[in-house]
Amino acid sequence: MYTVRVYLKNLDDGREFVKLAEGFAGDVDLTEGNISIDGKSIIGAGMLPYPCEMNAVLHDDSESTKALFHLVMERFVGE
Repeated sequence: MYTVRVYLKNLDDGREFVKLAEGFAGDVDLTEGNISIDGKSIIGAGMLPYPCEMNAVLHDDSESTKALFHLVMERFVGE
């Protein structure tokens, strides 16, 4: 499991996040507190309270996949 803190400004960011998350074989979740949303679900992305800051969690133990996930998620980090 690998976690990156992401900031999604609006629904367009949410859609882009889902599109990128779908490229990973492992599950991807967006979590905050006791809320957990499937990161590959456009419906879940549509329900987020934008703007929002959440944890993007990749469920994969491969070091190369974690590195790629971090690189892809950089688009949403540090807003």
